[in-house]
Parts: sequence; structure tokens; C-alpha cells
Amino acid sequence: MGNDFKITDNFFYSEFWSNNFGKPKVEPPEKYFNNVAYIANKLQIVRDKLNEDFKPKKEIYILITSAYRTPEWNASKSVEGASSSKHLRAEAVDSRAVGVPLFVYYTYLIRYTDFNHLGYYKDKNFVHAGIDDKITVFKY
Repeated sequence: MGNDFKITDNFFYSEFWSNNFGKPKVEPPEKYFNNVAYIANKLQIVRDKLNEDFKPKKEIYILITSAYRTPEWNASKSVEGASSSKHLRAEAVDSRAVGVPLFVYYTYLIRYTDFNHLGYYKDKNFVHAGIDDKITVFKY
């Protein structure tokens, strides 16, 4: 695909690209684009709902800290991701909503999406959300 573009009203494709050791980010293989689009659309639903509920006070946006990862980035000391990580197939995203507590964001992901692979990382200040063939919920 090679170019950056908006996937939804508030998310750009490049927000889901892998970090690359200080070099330009790496785009996911084209075969994973539908996974990225699916996740982006689910996050857009949550962003819209958060802003519907909280916008009179402040604008809420979602910061993506990790989505697709190359095998090299996933295995790096910066990440130390599992060798079977869903990030390798763009089936997961780590993110947080700026402007609301992490637990509020987590509950909105549960309530307004069908993500069935969810993790709550309070100390690292992000939520892991993904696509799975079974329900998995965890907290660190």
C-alpha cells in the first residue's frame, strides 16, 4: 500500500505501523490490512462514545502505543513480546484514552466493542485489546 491515509475519522493507517529502532516505521504486510481496519473502526466507536459522554468537559483522543509489530521489534528488549503475539499479525493494539482514567477507557472497550482479548496494564498506563478465537481477559 505504501501511503498513509485516514482509516476512520480520527485514525491514520500509520498509527498502526511498527516501530523500527529509530528508523522510519514499518507498514504491516498488506494481508493484515483488514485486521488494522477492523481495530481502527472499533477504536473509533470508543472514541466517539467517550467524546459523546465527556466532550462538554474536554476532547478525548486515543493514543496508540503499539499495534502491528515486526518480528524484530517484537523480540527486542524494548518490547520483549511473546513469540506468538497478536501484534505480529496486526490483531492487537495497545492504547490509552487521553483525558479519562485508564479504567474508564477499559470499560468502554468492553462495553462498546467486541474485542475478546483484553488486558489491563495499570502500571504501564495502557490497555491491550485484540481479536481472538476465544475470550481472554487479563490484568497486570
